[in-house]
Order: sequence, then C-alpha cells, then structure tokens
Amino acid sequence: MISDLKPNKGFKTFLGTRQVTLKKSKNNKEYLMIEFYEITGSIKGYEFNRIEVGEELKKHCYAEVAGLAKIHNGKLILQIDHIRVASEDEFDVNDVYRIPGKEELEMIKAQLWPHICSDPKI
Repeated sequence: MISDLKPNKGFKTFLGTRQVTLKKSKNNKEYLMIEFYEITGSIKGYEFNRIEVGEELKKHCYAEVAGLAKIHNGKLILQIDHIRVASEDEFDVNDVYRIPGKEELEMIKAQLWPHICSDPKI
C-alpha cells in the first residue's frame, strides 16, 4: 500500500497505473514518469532504465513495481528498479479499487436521491 511506504526503504507491490509520460532530463536522457494509485492514494514513480515498458504500461492498468521510496522536493516518490505489467489474477483488485459496501451505497443513494428527483432536467 502507498500509505505504508517509508523514505529510503525498498518496496515491492502491485499498483494501478493512471498516467505514463515519456520525459527528458536536463542532460537530454529519456525517462518515464508514471503516476500510480491504489485505495490509499497516489504517487509518482520514475523509471530511468527500461523506457520501452512505457508503451506496454499505457495499454494495461496494473503493474508490479519494485524499487526505493525516496523524498524528492519534499514529496515521496518511487525510484523504480523493476516494473512489469501485471494481470488482475495476480493480486486483490480491491486493494487498487475501493468498492463500497451495501450500507455505504444506501447512504450515497439517500444523499443523492432528493437532488436527482428535484432536478427538472431529469
């Protein structure tokens, strides 16, 4: 979980991939900036060695990621040592997507229903 990551500690986990961007450093070297997410939040990760994995990650939603959590400009980031596309059968998708329970759905419905019914456009 992203909330469990600690600076200067290694990690290996499954995360959802939200955005994959090819960038260039000041010395003109290409790298990937990847925005990851799961139920406890989101975090940016950086891959400097295997930029070819970027196209594959853009086509899929999940990745197995390993590396080092670091502080950069006051924010926690992931320095990626290993990344690969993962499939849904390798991990619990509920760790990535929060699925509301029945009670929570009833509460949301109760809060929204009066607004939906009073909207003249509906």
